[in-house]
Amino acid sequence: MATIDEEIARVKKAIEAIESGAQSYEIDGMKINRATLFRLYDRLRELENQKALQQNTNPIGLFVRFVRK
Repeated sequence: MATIDEEIARVKKAIEAIESGAQSYEIDGMKINRATLFRLYDRLRELENQKALQQNTNPIGLFVRFVRK
């Protein structure tokens, strides 16, 4: 099983490939589409949050606010 850092690296590589024009390609008549950028960025945030939790730091963009009524 890959570590979180390895998964983050793979997602970043996929994002880079799509941003450089490799959204889809064809091999032996089979067309292959990569995941959408939206989904990849979402997965990247999930992995970075998991990493932050494992390091006992505040996850990116996660906070709790209690309001009394």
